[in-house]
Amino acid sequence: MNTAAPSLGRVAVAAWGVCWGVLLASVAVAAHVALTGQTQDQLHPGILESESMASFVRVPWQERYERMWYALVCVAGALCGGLAVRFVRPLPWLAAACVIAFVPVAVPACASVFTTAPDVVRLLMCAGVLTLPLAWRVLGERGASPPRVPGVASPRCADAPRSPKRMWATAGVLCVPLAALLYGLLAPHDLAAAAGEFYTESHVGSYIVGPALYYRDPTAVPGLDFESHYGIGHACTFSLVAGTHGLEKTMQRYVLFVLVVTLLYLLSGFLVLTDWLRSPWAALGVTLLLLGAVLEGTSYRYPSNWPVRHPFAFAFLFAAVRGVTSPRWGVAAGAVAGASLWWQTDIGIFTVAAGVALYAASALFLGGSVWRVATFVASGAGAFFAVCLALFGPRVLSVLFCQRLVEPLLLYGTGFGNQLFNWASPWGGWYNLVGPCVGVTAVAAWIGSRRGETPARATVYAACASLLGLAMLIKWVNRSIDVVWSLNGGLVVAVAGCWAWVAWRAACDRLASEDRPAIGFARQAVVAAALLLLAEWAVREDRAAADPKWQGGSSSPLVRVADRLDATPNPINAARKKLVAKPAAVPLDTNTVTFLRAYTAKTERVAVVAPLDWEYLAAAGRAPKLHWVQLFLVHSPVLLDRCADDVRDSEVVFVHCDALVSLSKVNPKAYEKVAGVLAEHFGDPEWTPCQWHLYHRKSGRLAKR
Repeated sequence: MNTAAPSLGRVAVAAWGVCWGVLLASVAVAAHVALTGQTQDQLHPGILESESMASFVRVPWQERYERMWYALVCVAGALCGGLAVRFVRPLPWLAAACVIAFVPVAVPACASVFTTAPDVVRLLMCAGVLTLPLAWRVLGERGASPPRVPGVASPRCADAPRSPKRMWATAGVLCVPLAALLYGLLAPHDLAAAAGEFYTESHVGSYIVGPALYYRDPTAVPGLDFESHYGIGHACTFSLVAGTHGLEKTMQRYVLFVLVVTLLYLLSGFLVLTDWLRSPWAALGVTLLLLGAVLEGTSYRYPSNWPVRHPFAFAFLFAAVRGVTSPRWGVAAGAVAGASLWWQTDIGIFTVAAGVALYAASALFLGGSVWRVATFVASGAGAFFAVCLALFGPRVLSVLFCQRLVEPLLLYGTGFGNQLFNWASPWGGWYNLVGPCVGVTAVAAWIGSRRGETPARATVYAACASLLGLAMLIKWVNRSIDVVWSLNGGLVVAVAGCWAWVAWRAACDRLASEDRPAIGFARQAVVAAALLLLAEWAVREDRAAADPKWQGGSSSPLVRVADRLDATPNPINAARKKLVAKPAAVPLDTNTVTFLRAYTAKTERVAVVAPLDWEYLAAAGRAPKLHWVQLFLVHSPVLLDRCADDVRDSEVVFVHCDALVSLSKVNPKAYEKVAGVLAEHFGDPEWTPCQWHLYHRKSGRLAKR
């Protein structure tokens, strides 16, 4: 019996409805552009003009309309898909055919929406394609009641497997080779050499190492005393293991920290996918697919490209799915969302939003408890503030603390670093349209269930993962770089992989023969071989068509991942290519580091003005004084004012010998501000035996500690 066909039929009908939502969203945005006529680029009001921010100052006019279109696709698509499953109910095979025909027509049609001349003809063609199932029913089945789309079920994916003990035993055994594979692909073959590659990488300083330095002062509160740019928990946790043994050891521990968090994320994903699919082997396949998305950004030079941003994603899914029917699990899901909010602010907000959407939709469409939303939010807020209160004291119980945490998000959410959708790339259709619609379809298939009906857990998993994945893709909408999609769209990729597994099981059930098992197995082997040959041909064609002059070295993610697998200096490639480690020298003057350490206290916050500011502070084991540790890269007037106030409030400022000259060239606004404060409130610089110039407040001199 083919038990997967009903679920695939429901997905096909939901996808057809989602396509209607895409069409409505595109028409609405095109009409809005035509009516408002706002097609002029603007300057970002919150960005400080400097050398590093030169490309970010101008905000393209399409940026706001892209965000509007994405939000409408998610909302209208889910609603239209749910209505299609529950009420319209077209023939699943015809709906699937129309969805396939819709995509190549919709890609250029949607792209034209973000121009001053939308392609009305293509939009009408989209409507014509989607109307076919309705016309079929009117002409071919007049008077007949619409067929009911069967409920969701999947083979060997039921909530009660035949042998759960065997399933989890197999999953536990598979964790061992999976962990070994992940280590072989993701770990550096030489820790010192890997750490030495980014001693001067600004992103490492801004994302994790720089913020972690502030916690050397036990009284410092993130947000209030320094810029907690990406969040609190990741830097706070790293500060516990960073040590005070110089820049080299700190960077090595940073590499290990990112690696360990990533391994735990992927292993937790494998276990949750096992619970989702009720098959450890299918979960292993989807985990490897997820690993492919992770590999797009796995450079220790850019830590925010790693899953260290969202390590609690699968733990949240595990709890939130059970929370639909269990109040206690709903509270647990809220606590995980609170932990995610503490770990990284934007991902935490997306997690809370996904949980609220899940439980609100359950109450509205499926007859779930309305109170589940309230208990989820309360437990999330309680967990977040409980952790912050325990770590930082009562100062976190203020409105200002919350405002400071979301301040960077408001800056980035208004076009900071914006890069528009790229519809010209062959993969643009996946990134911009098909990928997000996969997630929206999963949500639509879930909310299309009848009120009071209990959908299969796998269906709820797909919906919950899609809600969180779609929320995280907002980061990509704001900055549409391929690697940003892969980083934030991993859960959507997992949903696509899970539906592929359901489709494969459906094919296997159809090809199987109860009377003659050997023939059924032969059929399945032939189909599998044909699919592998087709995949091989597609990969070859994709590589041939890929543009090497693209971000990351290719316009194809398959080529980028393959190249990264071949070139990354990991343990596997070290054994395969016999790589030789070449550790880099620390780019700091030893006497300068020694002087900084000798003339400051261990928990003292030190004002440093230097091109390698966070590197010197990390080497000396000292906390930064300035709100934003990298003064040369300060990017907003608000942050610059706070940094200037920190300089003004310092007793002594350590200025590197060539810092002010360099600052005047790289960031003139910051130079004017800081140089003015030094001239007004500090005396002439005191020369030292090393590369520091000491600026003392006019009231006194610094004594050696």
